Amino acid sequence: MLACTTACAPQGDPNAPPYAACEDSSATCQPGVVVCIASAHDGLEFSVCAPFCGDDDDCPLPASGTATPACDLDSRPSVGSLDCSEGQQCPDDMVCDLQGSGLCMWPVE
Repeated sequence: MLACTTACAPQGDPNAPPYAACEDSSATCQPGVVVCIASAHDGLEFSVCAPFCGDDDDCPLPASGTATPACDLDSRPSVGSLDCSEGQQCPDDMVCDLQGSGLCMWPVE
C-alpha cells in the first residue's frame, strides 16, 4: 500500500500541509517531511500526502471530519494517515478508500 513516490513538500518544511493532495505521484521519492501514499484498484487511483511520524501523537489533527490520525510504525518510513476503515468521516472533499487502504485519500483525476 505505501508507495513512496514523491515528497509533497520541500525537505524540512515545517509548514507542509498534512494530508494534502499529492502534486506528482510519478516522481522519485525524495526525503522530506511528507511522502505520497498511493492506492489503485478498479480503475481508480487515490493518493494523499502523509507526514512522517514516530507515534500517534506526532500525527496532526485534520481540519474537519472524524477520521482518526494514526502513525503506521510498520511502514518505512513511519507515516501518519487518517483511518476511516470503521466508518469515520474523512475531511472535506476527501474520500475513504475502503476497497484499498482504508484511509482518507484524494481521488486522482
